[in-house]
Amino acid sequence: MFFFQSFSIIFYILKLLFIYFFFFLLIAVIPRYRYDQLMRLG
Repeated sequence: MFFFQSFSIIFYILKLLFIYFFFFLLIAVIPRYRYDQLMRLG
């Protein structure tokens, strides 16, 4: 019982790290625009 509970905590931490890594890759891949570039697009 205790082993399963600690395993679920480890799985939860791994899932959080995967989500953080995914958002970091998403932010790094999408080009960021400066304010004047955004005004030129609009």
